[in-house]
Amino acid sequence: MFGPVGVLLLTSFVVEIVLLVAVASAIGAIPTVFLLIGVSLLGITLVRYEGARLLSQGLASGERMVDGSARLVAALLVAAPGLVSTAAGAALYLPPVRRVIRPFAFARATSWTGFTKRFGADVIDAADGDVSPRPSQSTRTELGFTRSTDER
Repeated sequence: MFGPVGVLLLTSFVVEIVLLVAVASAIGAIPTVFLLIGVSLLGITLVRYEGARLLSQGLASGERMVDGSARLVAALLVAAPGLVSTAAGAALYLPPVRRVIRPFAFARATSWTGFTKRFGADVIDAADGDVSPRPSQSTRTELGFTRSTDER
């Protein structure tokens, strides 16, 4: 009935509720509500900052784009109301954690976008995030970059 994503979402929802009840019983309901509101406002501020920062980078190297996207996802997790999502976002905001996930995120992003298939990139160096597209004749034809023999 549920796929792996559905099970993960349901589990995280249950864990969030249990943790919120535990925190509310420890510090009180009103301080817990203010804590959630304060953290969400901080997250919204981070989303605006990281979104503007990511857009201002333009088409940067793969490493910078993955790091910028990870910071944006981290800010979104902090903005989401909940203590577990805030902790996950705070962890993802740390550079050592991003350094660990960078190769996996970079590989996943290139497979989702089909960059290597469309542009014929032979080299993807996840360590430094450099992608070197090397279009072959077939991709040039596919993209409409051919010259007829009359023009030469």
